[in-house]
Amino acid sequence: MRCCALRFYRKVTMKGNRLKNNMRILVVNDDGIQAEGIRRLAKLAAEFGDVWVAAPANQCSAMSHRITVHSEVTVRGADFPVEGVTAYQVDGTPADCVKAALLYLMPEKPDIVFSGINFGYNTGFDILYSGTVGAAMEALLHGIPAIAFSNESNGIYGAAERYLPEIAKQLTERRPPANALWNVNFPGCAAEECRGILW
Repeated sequence: MRCCALRFYRKVTMKGNRLKNNMRILVVNDDGIQAEGIRRLAKLAAEFGDVWVAAPANQCSAMSHRITVHSEVTVRGADFPVEGVTAYQVDGTPADCVKAALLYLMPEKPDIVFSGINFGYNTGFDILYSGTVGAAMEALLHGIPAIAFSNESNGIYGAAERYLPEIAKQLTERRPPANALWNVNFPGCAAEECRGILW
């Protein structure tokens, strides 16, 4: 039985440049490599350090922590619209993306994993089904701190744009407690309509 066998279609050069505090950040999601949320998150992450993106080739919402066991997982280099980011699309689940990145794609283990920005809240029972949270859980299993980010499913990112940099900075400095991860949800509203952060 093969688990997470990888087939590469072309070699991709590592082009992440060392920034600010030299953190290595893996950015993943469940909405797919083309999703607006992951582009926003990778752009923010690039302000904190070197960024690698590993995202599903297709929409993988509600995959939870599912992994591929009985078939191959195909990985291709991806053109990504954020300068300095090395990106891959993975023909598998969000958790597969984390496994592939840790085992094969990144030259060193990341310091932290950012998952999202998911299209739609991950609160209540939805956390159990969430591929966004599932990817963060996979990172946690490997001893890597992780933060799951989600936004209301209306395409309005005003509050996220205003508060995400501040929250990401605080959480990367604090790190979650042992065997825990951070789950962050943004309302889909203009920044001025948001009354602040509820922890």
